Amino acid sequence: GECAAVERGAVSDGGGAFAGVQLPAAVVAELASRGVLEPLPIQQASIAAVLSGESVVLHAPTGSGKTLSFMLPIAHRMHGLGGPPLGRALVLVPGQELATQIAAEARALFAAYAEASGTVPMRVGLLLEKEENIGTEQAAELATSALLVATPNPLVSALRSERLSPVLFLNELVVCDEVDALLQPLGRYAIVKDKEMRLRHPMAATLALGAMVAQHLGPAPQGRQLDREISTGGQHRTRGVKLGREAAATSAPGKSRREEALEVEWAPPFQLVALSATVGRPLRDELRRVLRAPSVHVLRLITDSNSPDFPAPHFAAPRPSARSW
Repeated sequence: GECAAVERGAVSDGGGAFAGVQLPAAVVAELASRGVLEPLPIQQASIAAVLSGESVVLHAPTGSGKTLSFMLPIAHRMHGLGGPPLGRALVLVPGQELATQIAAEARALFAAYAEASGTVPMRVGLLLEKEENIGTEQAAELATSALLVATPNPLVSALRSERLSPVLFLNELVVCDEVDALLQPLGRYAIVKDKEMRLRHPMAATLALGAMVAQHLGPAPQGRQLDREISTGGQHRTRGVKLGREAAATSAPGKSRREEALEVEWAPPFQLVALSATVGRPLRDELRRVLRAPSVHVLRLITDSNSPDFPAPHFAAPRPSARSW
């Protein structure tokens, strides 16, 4: 089919097709050196969406290949080989070990694309320290990185600094890997005390994402004002949009008529790709609040089943000994 295995999708320059994307020979060789010969289910279901610039939530077990689902489209777009042009991207992860691993994988993939194009590899930055501990040389490297991999607290510190914030706010694509660990959303039946504590002390990732959203949409409203803005789409007007029986008949399952009307005009401040082995309504609601979106449905849920729109089960997979691309 369209999503052929690399070894079966050879083209004239020695490259091949992977999840419907035509890859240069050097990239095919880099993937093959890691044992990646054909797309895994989550890669096949999601790479085209990420490449096109769509904001999505990817739901698949740990070790199922979610990293390549966003890394390959990022590299492809940054090198002008497909999809909307992409200048800068940010990958936010919960821990230093994962950040270091993803940065290494990105550098290897960028090197393969650079070899194919005969250019110098694009820089991959790693932000693991608070801004005050970063020297001038390292700050310059971070500022000139096409892709930045960061953990939450150092990112918040950098966003508040005069040296790095102007550059960090230019990210056109933000990836939240293990987003459930980053945001740690409260469950539906969380007690009032826990909710009040979370309001006073938000997660660092929530603060970072909120700051980047505010750069595009202005300061975030507070409390009930925020709930009202979300429910009415903020400044997005719905005048003239049909909300009668005709609209109800065409509404997607799980969406209200008002949600569908608001989604028509709402656009995210940047492309967001969120990944998690566990996805439930609390997590999707938290993403909606952070993005100030009118509905959880503005971020399409893609699973590793044969159908991208198949409702994802709630499960937590055991962590394998080796992380898969």
